[in-house]
Parts: sequence; C-alpha cells; structure tokens
Amino acid sequence: MRKYSINICFALSFIISCRQSYISPAIQNNPSFLVVDGFINSGQGPTVLTLSRTANLSTQLPSPELNATVNVLDENGNAFALTEKGNGVYSISQVPVDYNKKYRVQILTANSKQYLSDLVTPKKTPAIDSIPWELNNNGVNIFVNTHDPGNNSRYYRWEFAETWERHAFFDSQLKFMDSQIQLRDPADQIFHCWKTDSATNLLVGSSANLQEDIIYRQPILSIDQGAEQLKILYNIIIYQYVISKEAFVYWQNLKKNTEQLGSLFDAQPMQPIGNLHCVSNPAEPVLGYMSASSVNQKRIFISNTELAFWYYVPAFDCQEMLISSDQIQRIFSDTLLFVPITSGISGIYAAGVECGDCRYSGAVNKKPSFWP
Repeated sequence: MRKYSINICFALSFIISCRQSYISPAIQNNPSFLVVDGFINSGQGPTVLTLSRTANLSTQLPSPELNATVNVLDENGNAFALTEKGNGVYSISQVPVDYNKKYRVQILTANSKQYLSDLVTPKKTPAIDSIPWELNNNGVNIFVNTHDPGNNSRYYRWEFAETWERHAFFDSQLKFMDSQIQLRDPADQIFHCWKTDSATNLLVGSSANLQEDIIYRQPILSIDQGAEQLKILYNIIIYQYVISKEAFVYWQNLKKNTEQLGSLFDAQPMQPIGNLHCVSNPAEPVLGYMSASSVNQKRIFISNTELAFWYYVPAFDCQEMLISSDQIQRIFSDTLLFVPITSGISGIYAAGVECGDCRYSGAVNKKPSFWP
C-alpha cells in the first residue's frame, strides 16, 4: 500500500507544480451570440420570446436584443408578428396554431442578420394529475404526477414559480416622511408580505422506456428544513410542457453542463446543439431550442399547520433600538437602514429594515390575486 501512496503523492505534486494560468478564449474573443428563450404556445395564451446576447465572462449581465423583427411562421410561410415589449421581450397574445402544420420562428435583427428555427410539430400537453409532497427530516420534497392515455407525449419539461407569505419581526406603526415621523396608513403596511421566486434549474423527464406514458413522482423542488418558505403559507404553481425527443436531448445536455459539473467524475461539458440557425452566417452559433406546445399548469398550497415539525430560525437577531428625538432627522434622513416602529417616552423605537420591513430582499406588500 505504501508503494501506491507514494506514486499517487508524486503524481499529485507533479500536476500541481505544472499548472499554468489559462485565459479562456471566450474572454479573448468576446463573442456576442444570439440567445433565444421561449416557445411557441400552441394552446390558449401568449407566445413570449426573450432575445439577448451572450456576454464576456468579465461582463456581469447579457445584453437584450432590441429593435428586432420577430415572427412565427407556419410551413406555408404565413407570418404572425410578435410585438416588442422592451428589454428584449417580444410577444403575441395568441398564435392560431393548426396541429396539422409545422411552425418555426424567424428573427431579423437591427443589424439585418436573419435567424430561423427548424420547423417543429406542435404538441398537446396533458394535464398535471397531482403535485404530491412529503415531509422528512431534511425538509419538504415536491413532485409532479402526470400521464398521457394516448401514449403520445413521452418527453416532458417543467417550470415553476413559488410564492410564500412573510411577516416582519416587528409591526411598524410609523413612517418617516416629509422630514417627520407620521402614523403609517394601513394600506402602506410593511408587516405582511409575499415573496415569489422562479425555477432556476432545468426540469425534464421521460417515460420513453416505460410501456405506458406515465410520469410518477418526478422531483421538482426540495425545501430545506427550517426554510422561511414554509413558516406560514406556501404556494407553488407548476407549468408542464410536452417536448420532442430532440428537445429533450438538448435540455438534458444543457442541464448536465450547467448543473452537474464540478468534479473530475461529473459529466464533462459539451456543446448543446439547438435548432436555431443564423441564415446570414451559417457558422455563427445560436443558443436556444424552439419548441411548440400547449402548456398545462397546476398549483397547490402547503400550510405550516400541515407540517408535524418545522424549525424556522430567523436569519437576523432582531432587536429594537431607541432613537432619541434629536437623532431622528439624522438617522431616518441619511439612511434607509432603519425603520421607525413605535413611539417611546424619549424618542422613537426603530429596527433594521431586515427586521421591520417585510419587503426586505424582494418581497411585496400587495396580496397576490390567487392568495386565500
């Protein structure tokens, strides 16, 4: 055993000593490739496409593709124009899809480059049967069940949005406005909020290896034990799409590249090949995959009262502080870090925004229309 240990140590020291700095070609070449995100909605509802450009690794955000002309074309060349909504978003309220025809997307950018997707066959998405969930020592796991009696779907993709109720640690009865402390109007309350997050991971599944077209307990999301989401009331809405086998392979490869890399033994990166092409310059890569399908959705609520145990611990140590009368102007005028809570004999009791304002970190104090 000692012989193998020595050889391994020597090999590791050799590898470490021979490392050289590497500058990615992506940084050197500074590519700006078109990215197309969205799908052709073959059911009821809008078709929304988001166009952007890839960014250099040293750049923080990709740039939106503005002033483009975007159309959905059927196989006969009939065009359905999308309207630019700003920030690279283009949409049409309804595409009159005929399931006996094929469709594609056409993009003409402001610099006169033309892009086309391959013709795709519209898919009909079956309904979501149920969204089961289970509580264990690690938290809550959420799944989805669906099936297609006609065995015509086989390949699926899912997205979701989750919303949860949030309460501030303190109930602020006061506000600082027009250089003075005032009573807070009930309509301006900042104790009761709702926060929404969307899926950041790619969710795909297949029943291709099964005799029946059934998806059972497909993992969607895991919520860690004690997370804020399930402190009061939680909601998740899941969107389901049927995709082609080619689209499934594309999203599966993209998932491996973006979520399953990190060690020597993980899947190695590959170039996912989409179905969008630059007509003006066939050698130019285009990122994205265009599908056409209807979408089905289903939502559930999970209340904290349904959980046998949930050990929520606030992220902050919330304490009130007394702001004397002569400090009020300076404290509340010069910083947004403190919120007035209640009046005291010799001043105003205040707290940090993370403890006194439920809107902290992106929540809103307007109740969603679907909330009970």
